Amino acid sequence: MYNEKYTIVKVYVIFYLFAAETLLVIGDKLDDYQRNPNDIYNGRYTRDIKDAELLIPRHVHENGALNTYQLPKFYQREKLEKERRRRENTLLHLVLPFNGADNHVELKPYHDFISPDMVIETRSLDSESSRFNESNLHFKWPSDNQCHYRGALRGHANSRATLSLCEGVVGYVNTDHGRYYIEPLDGDLPDDDGQHIHLIYKKEISHENMAHANKAPFCGVNDDWESAWSEQLARRPRNEAESSSSVIPINEKRASSSTHSIHRYIEVALVADRRFLDFHKGTNYEQYLLTVMNMVSDYYHDASVGNQIDVIVVRIVYLEKEKNEIDLQISPDAEKTLESFAKWIEKLNPTDTQHPNHFDIGALVTRHDICAEGNNCNLLGLAFVAAACERKKAACINEDSGLLLGIVIAHEIGHTLGCSHDTEEISGCPSTDKDESYFVMSPIVFIYTIRWSPCSRKFITSFLESGLGECLINNPKNPPDKYKFPNMLPGAMYDADFQCKLNYPGSTPCESDPDEDLCEELWCNIGGDNCKSKGAPPADGTKCAENKWCIHKKCVEMGSRGDVVNGEWGNWGKLGECSRTCGGGIKFAERECNNPAPKNGGRYCTGERKKFDTCNTKPCDSSKPSFRAVQCSEYDKKTDVTGGAHKWQPFSRADLDACALYCINEKRSFMKLGPTTKDGTPCKTGTYNMCISGVCRVSFRRALFSSEWPTLESLNLSESRLRLGHRFGRG
Repeated sequence: MYNEKYTIVKVYVIFYLFAAETLLVIGDKLDDYQRNPNDIYNGRYTRDIKDAELLIPRHVHENGALNTYQLPKFYQREKLEKERRRRENTLLHLVLPFNGADNHVELKPYHDFISPDMVIETRSLDSESSRFNESNLHFKWPSDNQCHYRGALRGHANSRATLSLCEGVVGYVNTDHGRYYIEPLDGDLPDDDGQHIHLIYKKEISHENMAHANKAPFCGVNDDWESAWSEQLARRPRNEAESSSSVIPINEKRASSSTHSIHRYIEVALVADRRFLDFHKGTNYEQYLLTVMNMVSDYYHDASVGNQIDVIVVRIVYLEKEKNEIDLQISPDAEKTLESFAKWIEKLNPTDTQHPNHFDIGALVTRHDICAEGNNCNLLGLAFVAAACERKKAACINEDSGLLLGIVIAHEIGHTLGCSHDTEEISGCPSTDKDESYFVMSPIVFIYTIRWSPCSRKFITSFLESGLGECLINNPKNPPDKYKFPNMLPGAMYDADFQCKLNYPGSTPCESDPDEDLCEELWCNIGGDNCKSKGAPPADGTKCAENKWCIHKKCVEMGSRGDVVNGEWGNWGKLGECSRTCGGGIKFAERECNNPAPKNGGRYCTGERKKFDTCNTKPCDSSKPSFRAVQCSEYDKKTDVTGGAHKWQPFSRADLDACALYCINEKRSFMKLGPTTKDGTPCKTGTYNMCISGVCRVSFRRALFSSEWPTLESLNLSESRLRLGHRFGRG
């Protein structure tokens, strides 16, 4: 078992897969394939897939005409920029026939999640030697030929595609009808002409399945995220204003985590254990891992995360002789494995943060069926909460369960960024969104996971604003990556007749008046003069007039197309109420990234998100309790928090965080009653500093005329007479 001080989150998984029942047959190869509606399929990476649809991907020209069945499709990163300059159109076009339609996918190369200096390390430590040599430690750099893409489906609003074309097509596509995962059929090899059978599957949840899912436990221990946050906040420099190098004046204009949306980079080291290597023996598991990380990166580029975050792989480690590794024990016991892995991976991490292979988070990928206490082996992942920048605990473990692995890793990294699980009881947010898709931080991981909840967005933003994510500012692409490409957006799409038949089988588009805007809403004739609509506009690209099509509900010249929409800041809101009525408080103004909001993979705003000013600087009545004293007194009657009724007053000591709420009672026991004090609380005796977002900052606009909390000396107490209580955390 773990020491109590470790706060962990366990992710249990019920893995439900569902796919469209219609099989679209293409080519002689599928004609000859024997299929049964009740078949259970194995994909190259994912096992026991029910109701999967079979298909053969096609590489096509821009107009949809067949080019070839031959895959993979690699590109050279170094030559790609020159190639783009020579050609206006660098899109790669695929047709994925499923769900009764030829789905046209437009893709662009995307490799920003691979650091230019990423290193691949194979460790074959000899048990008879305690040191490395050329025979047991090998390094190489990834190939310049890459096969990872981002893009979208024509004719599907807000569609996204994250695919890798290394050995077939692997990844997911978002359509108007949900998210579909695709991978080659296990055991099938491409024909001479390139035809290669793939599986595509989609998750839907029946009421029966939901009832079963609700019985699954989501954590073996309480989601004590407060303890984890409190522990990490206490680890920050106890008074950032004490060091001249870290003092941030209130009116300073340079970027600050507490007020600015700053571009963040999560540098990841992936470690694959022996069981993973054995399971994937004979396959290109390097490209499989990068395919998964392409999907992880895509989750952190969704606008719902509320920040500009790049997930970048800086190191991959293969444990050829795992048993010979010193102090590393990987087993089905999830807690022991996480504890061991965290200690081991710390030793591999360069101490110089500017080192190109220094990483922020170590992620173990294992084929062990990891378990919690007892025999509960529904566990897929485990991580320390809010520990992304703590070297000793910046780790997570992830069970390889096929393409679900991308969701699991994104989820576990979310925990290291301070996220709790999405349930009404824990975070206040449900596990599902309005479209019945699951949020990334749902305690039960499902294939149909698309975006982050508002609670996760708040957790991540608070984690970064409070200064806990400062290690994520370092850009591993330094010098900047010269091979960067923007994400793709949807292009042209299917006609109105096709869309109507999808909405209402057998229907046709309704005739409209010449003055009526066809792009506002799609109406379908379901028989006679009966027209019906689902309330949605026709998909972008629908023909609306001669040489015109619909884009964003507007009828525009054919060839015009939606673009990536990068977010821009909106107007500043009004300054809020002052945090204090006297003695110098803080009032905030905020602005949102909504003018416009990022769309279709566009970049989230960076820059100043929050600004503040001092207010009510007139000194308080010296006969009244101090601001910190008022905060302590709020706990006088909270017996469930403090173990009984007490009289609490402020307490400080040089080794304690000045912006945490420490209070002392009549029994001379002091306790940490809150991870942070309220904004505007003085944080260093004899200075003008005040706490803002849990950080001690310099204020030049307010003078303190007396200390606002007692010290050991003023209370005439000795160190030995004090007893420390614990409110937040377990150790």
